[in-house]
Amino acid sequence: MCYAYSDTPPYVMKKASLSDPCPAGLRAESSGSLWCTNKPEARGMAPEQWLAKGKFPKPSKAARCPATYRSSLDFTECYTSIDNPPAVRLSKGRPCGPDEVNEFDLWCTSRFDHLPYSEIESAAFGDYAKLLDLAAAEGRPYSTVPGNGQENKASPGIRAWYQAQGKLTTAAAAPAASGPSKGDHTSAAEDEARGMAAARGMTGSNAGQPAPAQCNSGSATGAAIGGAVGGDAGAKIGSMLGGLGKKKKKQAGC
Repeated sequence: MCYAYSDTPPYVMKKASLSDPCPAGLRAESSGSLWCTNKPEARGMAPEQWLAKGKFPKPSKAARCPATYRSSLDFTECYTSIDNPPAVRLSKGRPCGPDEVNEFDLWCTSRFDHLPYSEIESAAFGDYAKLLDLAAAEGRPYSTVPGNGQENKASPGIRAWYQAQGKLTTAAAAPAASGPSKGDHTSAAEDEARGMAAARGMTGSNAGQPAPAQCNSGSATGAAIGGAVGGDAGAKIGSMLGGLGKKKKKQAGC
């Protein structure tokens, strides 16, 4: 028996065979489904985008999103899932107002002072990592992504505002990987080396020994390592390993 899971369910009907077309105004739920529906097809949306509390179009796919916002899967929109998100508008090349902060020379952002900087940095890191994927797909160097080469990925304007207020904290942006401590900072080369070592451990690439079958996807491994290392190196390594999941053939035993 089928039952509706909402008060306003879509119309559905069952075809006699897969080769039968759906009536006018309806579409097949999927290529291998006998069911036709009038529910619009969702394209390019991650699960969290369905819960978005705010969204707006981007001026270009390669543009960074402002504070607490991330790029959609098709890179055409910025969205946020937090309650009471900042107010954002396009600057259109004009100076921002006295109560606004200029972000990436694209956005004028206001009403964000109730948010901890760590929440803004976390979303900024996610947006930055997505745009690394876009740069790779378009054949552009990572240096074309705003934030590349910087330890923190939030816009310089937002970072400067929180620093001036004495509220600049980054601990929640990306947890540090375990290992010997050398103080609060490590170089980008050390971060990348640490990340690659973690990658070898997680993918079973031990020198001189055959790697055991691993059934984790490249994207899952990349996300885990990228989050552990953090910063520029973490985003690059996470993006690189995520791509491996699309290129490698399925291993035996998976």
